[in-house]
Amino acid sequence: MVYYEDAAEFAQGTALCDELGKDKAFLERDEYVKQRCDRMVYVGLNDRAKKCELAADKSGNFDQYVECGNLFRDVYDADPEAKEADKLLWNAGIQYEKGKAIGLAIAAFSQLHKDFLGKKSEWAQKAIRKMGENYAAIAWYDKASEQYELYAQKYAGEADAKAALNDAVFFRKGIGDDSKAIENTNDYAKRFGAKNPKEAASAFFSIYSIYEKQGNKDKVISHLREYIGKWGSKGTTDLTVIAYGKIGDIYWNDSCSVPTVDGTCAKVQRSRALASASKKKKKKKGALPQRCTESGGAQIDIVARDPRKLKDAVSAYSQAIAAYDRVNGKTGGDEASARFYYARAKIALADIDYEKSLAIKFPNMEFSDAAGEAKAVTKLKDWKAAREKATASAIGLYKDAVQSRDPFNAIAAVARIAQIKLALSDALFTAQIPPYYAKGGEDAVYAYCDFLDKMAADAKFVEEATTELAKCLETSRELGFFNNWSAICERELGQLKPNDYPTASEIRSESGNVAPVVAGEAAVLKL
Repeated sequence: MVYYEDAAEFAQGTALCDELGKDKAFLERDEYVKQRCDRMVYVGLNDRAKKCELAADKSGNFDQYVECGNLFRDVYDADPEAKEADKLLWNAGIQYEKGKAIGLAIAAFSQLHKDFLGKKSEWAQKAIRKMGENYAAIAWYDKASEQYELYAQKYAGEADAKAALNDAVFFRKGIGDDSKAIENTNDYAKRFGAKNPKEAASAFFSIYSIYEKQGNKDKVISHLREYIGKWGSKGTTDLTVIAYGKIGDIYWNDSCSVPTVDGTCAKVQRSRALASASKKKKKKKGALPQRCTESGGAQIDIVARDPRKLKDAVSAYSQAIAAYDRVNGKTGGDEASARFYYARAKIALADIDYEKSLAIKFPNMEFSDAAGEAKAVTKLKDWKAAREKATASAIGLYKDAVQSRDPFNAIAAVARIAQIKLALSDALFTAQIPPYYAKGGEDAVYAYCDFLDKMAADAKFVEEATTELAKCLETSRELGFFNNWSAICERELGQLKPNDYPTASEIRSESGNVAPVVAGEAAVLKL
């Protein structure tokens, strides 16, 4: 835009000033003419810069944008004290930014911030955020964070101050500056907590992920408890459920002193074969089987959990379930993660009874006559009833987890119900053959195993386990979700009914779309 009504007159004046400019002594003597010529040069440069900007936006040419940035810098240099000099530097920075000349953009915004920050310039204020954006564009994340932090501190009342601090936390986490990320997040809660309590609660909650990444379980627990105490009533219910669920998981996992097997605190020797030992030919003269299996079976020895940690886990899980039930699952926020921890808590509480049932040892089945055999049958029925009684409430909790429709835990719960049935068969065939039969020789041992075979068939151990395992795969297909639990069901079915459920032998790639939603990160902070 030309600042003269007559463009031809302006051109003539500019040409005259160019001619007069050759005589520096003249211009020094005539201040009025010098000022008029300086103004015309200024207006001319500004006109060229604006026209350049329009043309560059039309062409999208990066080099042209940089040229426009240079022109705006020239206009600024022509009169740094001009009324809108700060906006000229802003325009220069924007043009450099569009032209991908990030270094030049940062230099322009830096000068704008330095020269005009004390003069109540809105452009100098915005320049701080712009420097953050440009430092981020060249992956200089610590410098970007510094600018965002400075902006949030100086202009906390601005609408974009929260977003600036959010970006600072995001980058601090990304570069591993955990202490600064925590400091910024606490600052976020402090600055914006009064007006935006839910957002502030989410921000404070998210700090747990830093401690979790560090492997500091004590800090995770203490932070989540602090969140529940200070912010739980201000945040959404999903975060309370997740907080209690994570606390429960830490105590639950730590309560077991050995690596768990399929989530069970036990030592397992897994090699199932349900055929009776009576059908096996001896490989060595005089060697009698120790158990009524061909290959050792799945022998489960439960390891007692630490009572104090178990109590803490139960308390946390119970509160996660209570928080979820109070709102009938309408937790707000990340409802998928809340549903996951709700179902996870149900399964963990059920697993307590499941493990207790596994600890009920198989009875001594010695007998020498018909009366003794009848007593043995009674012992077997009583043992089965005791195990079923121990898991009655557990099965109810597992079914609750299935009803939650959280894919990961629904499959896990169905798989666990199948394992309850399968454990009966495992215990039967992996129990040590009583010494009494060994003394009786080969015929006595194999007669005993035939007896167990018949008892297992009559009790329908394998049939019931097969039915539940098939339900597990059906649930997996129904939900379109496959995980380690569905793989367990597939594995067990392949061993129980290899003809009906042949184990897949193809190589499978790891899917990136099956992980449960458990992050629980704050929606406000992109962590």
